[in-house]
Amino acid sequence: MFVLLAWAGSEVKDATDTTATGISKPTGAPAPATSVASLAAKAVDECKARAVDLLRAPLTAEWDQPFPGKALTDDNRTFGVSGVVDSQNAFGALVRSLYSCQVVFDGVDGWVVNNPAITPW
Repeated sequence: MFVLLAWAGSEVKDATDTTATGISKPTGAPAPATSVASLAAKAVDECKARAVDLLRAPLTAEWDQPFPGKALTDDNRTFGVSGVVDSQNAFGALVRSLYSCQVVFDGVDGWVVNNPAITPW
């Protein structure tokens, strides 16, 4: 989507985008660019949101210290996410665990998180 801006004195106004067919359609604010890096960061957040439900004491969770969560992808749509989380166990001791998920981005419905897991370090 292209946004054309018309300069009128000291104010900027939205113009219309005319396609090759001559059909004009109004342009609004451009949609934010969706880069692979921003999708990967969102995939990590989605995985954490599901993995926290698997912790014994979720309010004590300290995510990604000292290792930040990673999201790897081959197709910019399916992400394998993993990272570390420190949280209390049933005895109140702080333990380190690995979290992992498969996160799929569907441009229409949003994010689908598959196989969230917490495993001992």
